[in-house]
Amino acid sequence: MTWETVRSRTVSSGGAETQDVPTISADDVRIPDGLSRGAPARRGRPLREVLDLLAQAPSPDPEFADDMKQVVASGGPPPSSPWDRS
Repeated sequence: MTWETVRSRTVSSGGAETQDVPTISADDVRIPDGLSRGAPARRGRPLREVLDLLAQAPSPDPEFADDMKQVVASGGPPPSSPWDRS
């Protein structure tokens, strides 16, 4: 980058003062030869490990849906408007 590629823009600091600050565009930035970013770091667990964990999880309770229906029914009818008192 040379100083010829640096541009100046005026920035207000919230008051009456303004100042010129140097700016460059992304096109002016060059990565030197031999420097590469490489592959991005892997995040999280590998898919195979996640699938193994899910396979070990307990299966759903077949009576769970019936239990939830009873809980909902015990609460009574919902209010006609979401803003009404329940």
